[in-house]
Amino acid sequence: MVDLKEICRQFAGILEYPQRDLAERASECEALVAPVDAEAKASLGEFRAFVEKTPLGQMEEIYTGTFDLNATCHLYVGDYILGQDYKRSAFLNKLLEIYQECGFDPGREMPDHLVVLLRFVATCDRAEISEEIARDAVLPAVEQMLAKKEKGKKNWGTLVTVQPYTLVLKALRLALQPQPVAAKEG
Repeated sequence: MVDLKEICRQFAGILEYPQRDLAERASECEALVAPVDAEAKASLGEFRAFVEKTPLGQMEEIYTGTFDLNATCHLYVGDYILGQDYKRSAFLNKLLEIYQECGFDPGREMPDHLVVLLRFVATCDRAEISEEIARDAVLPAVEQMLAKKEKGKKNWGTLVTVQPYTLVLKALRLALQPQPVAAKEG
């Protein structure tokens, strides 16, 4: 059984600005997704190995180059699923309403920031809301982020040849995809 809350909590920790415990977080997430998807586990293992041999300062540069300085891969979900018009504004307002109803503080970041959404899903006690956000907002946005990277639109991170955060996004996509229901024997 997939623990959506724990998966989202773990990925939020990995996708926030890098901290000294990033390799440990990646290792914990790797163990969590192992029973869910072998490919997700492998991607996180590769990411963890990269983090273990990379100084924190360089990881910070990679993170900034990937998500902050590169317009093709930012962390604002609403922009991917709705574009830059009034629909995104309505989405932001709706998220703020939901957050308030559920007693969630998004902090200083925009309400549609991927890490904020993952943290919300991880803490929300209303399963129907968290599942809807994961399924209808987070997953499609992550798929679009990866599709843009795959199409080769600009170099996704100029600091390294293999973009480590691509591995994290691939693992997140795999972990959030609906799992096939096992057929009952009998």
